[in-house]
Amino acid sequence: MGFSGCVLRVEYGAPHSNLKVKARVVDQGGSPVGNTRLVIKNQKDNSVLRDLETESDGTVSKVLYFSHELANFSGANVVYYEKDNPQHSGKFLDDSISVKANTVSKSDGSWFYGEFDIDFTFKLKERR
Repeated sequence: MGFSGCVLRVEYGAPHSNLKVKARVVDQGGSPVGNTRLVIKNQKDNSVLRDLETESDGTVSKVLYFSHELANFSGANVVYYEKDNPQHSGKFLDDSISVKANTVSKSDGSWFYGEFDIDFTFKLKERR
């Protein structure tokens, strides 16, 4: 029948991409602002990728796993909303920064869509 000449390729896993985030949140004087919730958005379409919370020393270092492709990912908009941070009520203004992404590894053409990283310091604007 000729079926022995056909090769069926079977793959296991799920499509995914990774984003490494390394950040530091500080006030205008450079002092760390801990336990701060930030919203990470894709610069391309402004869709929310993830919410993150810094440690008490104002830093966060995480690898975010996505079950989809971060198509043409070039960077993130990082947003601080006062309403998400009641512990800082009245101290800081809503603000955002744009962060360029670096490509750590490219898509393998199969299940892995690539890995990117962003590394930034977010200096919050203080309410006066």
